[in-house]
Parts: sequence; structure tokens; C-alpha cells
Amino acid sequence: MPDRPRFHLVVLSSTRLQREAWRALLSAQPGVVVSGVVGEIPALADLPRLGEPATILVDLPDPRPEFTRRLKEIRPDLGSLFLVRTYEIAEILPLLRAGAAGCVSRDDSVGDLARAIIAAGRGDSFETLQKALVLRTAVGGPATR
Repeated sequence: MPDRPRFHLVVLSSTRLQREAWRALLSAQPGVVVSGVVGEIPALADLPRLGEPATILVDLPDPRPEFTRRLKEIRPDLGSLFLVRTYEIAEILPLLRAGAAGCVSRDDSVGDLARAIIAAGRGDSFETLQKALVLRTAVGGPATR
């Protein structure tokens, strides 16, 4: 039986406890290899290039498009996946326009997160937009999941 593809992941979170929790949780996911955890953008420059596909999970309280652009400048080899409160089009579209590969809600399952990591590593932002639009249509207004 052939080996499963491996998807490299770097976690960027401002608090040590969250970084370590993400490492423990996501290391157990099939095909996901946590290749680093950092607390700030400058530390990304010290990490080795990971090859394809590779994702950075960004766990910050208030992700902004400027931050996305800065990530792309420093580490263009990483597809950036942002944790967001909800799938609000107004929240995720500026991140995607700035270069984020995807967004995932803090209320999603671990399985959804693992799939989003893989999609972001491939540069596929369609999944994020599709989920936001489906939720918006289903509730007849802004997507709030």
C-alpha cells in the first residue's frame, strides 16, 4: 500500500499554550506533519523551507489583511490558513484578497480543520468561499457559524 501524502504545517500563535495545544492536536491527524510552531512573524524566516504542500495555521485574535500580505512576503512557500470567528464574507474576503489560502471557523471540527490545512497547502481557497456562501444562503443572511 502506498504511503499517504504528507502535508507540512507551521503554527503561528501568539501564546505558547495555544501553540503547544495545536501541535499536540494536529500531530495526531493522518498525513499532517507539524514542522514548526512560532509566536511571531520574524521567527518564520528561521524555519527551513518545507517543500510542497505546506501550510501555516494562523491563530491570532484579530487577523488583518496587512498581516496576510506580510506573511506572503516572508514565506511565499506556505499557504496561509486563518482561524476566524465566523464565515462572514466581510471578514474572510479581505484575507483571501490579501493572499490567504483559506479561513476556518473556530467552531469547525478537527476534521474540517485538517481538510482546510490540506486545501490551504495546495493553494485552494475555493473551499472557504463555498462554505461561507452556503452558510449565508442557508440562513438567509450573513454566515455566522
